[in-house]
Amino acid sequence: MEHKTNFFKTTAGQVVIIAICYAVTLSIVLLLPDTLGAVIALMCVYFGWKALDRIQPVYFLWLPIFGWIIYFLVKVIISYMIGLFVTPFKIGNKIYKMI
Repeated sequence: MEHKTNFFKTTAGQVVIIAICYAVTLSIVLLLPDTLGAVIALMCVYFGWKALDRIQPVYFLWLPIFGWIIYFLVKVIISYMIGLFVTPFKIGNKIYKMI
């Protein structure tokens, strides 16, 4: 008797799901700069911000208001760059867990 397993429940299946999510996310961000691309870019900022908060030490900065503006602009840009890699991974893991 042959034992059938669901491919997407294996480690290789998880890698395939994440790779597909990477391809879809990057293609949407690069090829569709309209509303859908903006939504995916905001998701990248959100997941990148969360990932950056995990590796950034927690401390309070004493800065003037102009310093805070620069700090948040730089953090948003870095969050977007990190989010381009983290977002497909998070989405792929959520899809994997749903399967």
